[in-house]
Amino acid sequence: MKKFSKLLMAALMLVTVFALTGCGAKEVEVNLADYVKYTYEGYDGLGTGSAEIDARKIAKDIEEEIGDEKASEAQRKLKKVEVTLAKTENLSNGESVAVSFGEIKADELKEECGVIVKYEDFETKVSGLDELEEVDLFGDYEVKFSGNDTLGYGYVNNYHFPEGVYGVYLQMDKRENLSNGEKVKLQVLDYDDGDPVKTLAQLGKKAKALELEITVSGLTELTEYDIFQGLEMRYEGINGQATATMRFDYNVNDYYYNFEFVMDKETELSNGDVITITCDMDEYYKDDYADVQALAAQRGIKLKSTTTQVTVEGILAPISDVSQIDSAAFEQMKADDIAKIKDIYTEGYEKVAKGNSFLDAKYIGSYITFKNSNYYDYPNKIYNVYKCDIKYADIDPVWVYWCTIYVTDRDETTGVYTISEIEAVSPAEYYKYYTYSDDFGCFEDENGNIFLGFASVDDAIEAFTDNYNGDTNADVIFNNIVDTEETHSDGTAAVAEELVIEENPDATNVIKENETSGFKVRVYDEAGIYSAEEAEAIAEKAFPVTDYCEVLVYVVNKLDKDDERTFLKYCDKLYETNYNKKTAVIYMIDGSSKTDFIYTNNSASSIHELQPPMDDVPASLLQENPAEYTEKIFETLLSAMTD
Repeated sequence: MKKFSKLLMAALMLVTVFALTGCGAKEVEVNLADYVKYTYEGYDGLGTGSAEIDARKIAKDIEEEIGDEKASEAQRKLKKVEVTLAKTENLSNGESVAVSFGEIKADELKEECGVIVKYEDFETKVSGLDELEEVDLFGDYEVKFSGNDTLGYGYVNNYHFPEGVYGVYLQMDKRENLSNGEKVKLQVLDYDDGDPVKTLAQLGKKAKALELEITVSGLTELTEYDIFQGLEMRYEGINGQATATMRFDYNVNDYYYNFEFVMDKETELSNGDVITITCDMDEYYKDDYADVQALAAQRGIKLKSTTTQVTVEGILAPISDVSQIDSAAFEQMKADDIAKIKDIYTEGYEKVAKGNSFLDAKYIGSYITFKNSNYYDYPNKIYNVYKCDIKYADIDPVWVYWCTIYVTDRDETTGVYTISEIEAVSPAEYYKYYTYSDDFGCFEDENGNIFLGFASVDDAIEAFTDNYNGDTNADVIFNNIVDTEETHSDGTAAVAEELVIEENPDATNVIKENETSGFKVRVYDEAGIYSAEEAEAIAEKAFPVTDYCEVLVYVVNKLDKDDERTFLKYCDKLYETNYNKKTAVIYMIDGSSKTDFIYTNNSASSIHELQPPMDDVPASLLQENPAEYTEKIFETLLSAMTD
């Protein structure tokens, strides 16, 4: 009975440790996972671990089944099996770690020792590491920020750690180029550039947190600044070929000199072009600042924009081709030019060569100049050149050359030139300006005949571009003159009808003389619009004007010729007949059309129709009451002259 109990107990013990295989075979099954021995050291979270097979225990547990000799051999073989932990550092209590086995000679163990080995990988939980004291390292600290927004800097001014903590310190992860509202991190660092966690663990401590996010504040706010204020653009050259330069008014812009300004286009400019100007840093600053805004921030400003656009305007845009002139206007210009030349021959001129007469004229091209000089306000002139068929007395016709000169006006904003007025008709105006003899001509033939006109195109142009009214050294920008062979006209010279002014002895004629000035007012009405009393009243009303000039109120019937040039000559003749004063005002009413005109002569004559008549004088009054209308006209005239 005693022997039976002993055998029963041995059998029960083997059931808990081994699994017997085979029937009567001395083999035993061993699960290596049950015999791994672990070693954990250090603090929770920073622990280290290792493992090995407890081969001695295995031998002890299986010796009764397979014998001491085989058990000892199995121990020797299993002792060489390596056990590997997937993680051996920074271990924490309760952490799962994978366990695997090295090379195992399972066949030898079975054949030589009768041990069947099970050795699948598995996981184990870490335990036995010492617990760390958790401490708050951000409980007592002070951070300071200073400088300008976007370029500010910060530092930890002061901090206090809990007792027993040393070897670590606080520092911000970003300390320069800070902006208000920016998030930065306050970090726990090791003085020896090691791992602060390990350093603390060695002290039996662990940090509640190793980083703390803080917000930057207190930096000096930047003032928004328009860096392009005070910018002035300057252009040199003419349209399409101009060059741009920049300057700044230092009275307006305090910071422009800190920056560099670059134009994307600065040559071959035309009015209407758009230039983009970029504000950048000078090369001198580029190693010190990340970008132009950083440089601005150092000055305490924030640039409102780093680019601006300007539309090019004001570049001198002279007329450089007759194609730029409206074609209808240009045709009228040429027709008027020929009419003016014809008038000089047919009507006479105070200094023209006697005996010349006009047959015909033809436009042969234009000569355009531009002088880039402030002295004469950048003159741009158009010279229309005409080849004229001229007859002198009874000799054969000859060709002479004339040119009419037109000046231009410049728009101060756009720089564009437009034709303004005729400046001169050559050669008459040229010699009127420079010559004081009663008779003159431009060239003389071998028989002594003097011709009014230039002998060649070059002579005509040279007289003006080299001598007349500041055109010296002007640049020629267009010349399309073509002087072709022409046949002289078979016609006779044009002769203008003589303008005769005959006064009607029955007309109303009132004259009132200013004894102080010697000027007179005369109301002459051959149309019968005014009675003698009304004429007296008009003379009385207009009399104050005689403090300044002669006045003639001249009432005529429907004029024979109503074109402006003919009418102007009519007034010139009327002025010559009635006055020899330097200045005169003629107020003329066409009795038929009830149209009124003002003519003035002050070294040069001009005329314009009053339509609408005058300020504050209704046109309807001319029909309703001409006398009252005329009185009001002279009230307006007097007011304009005395203001």
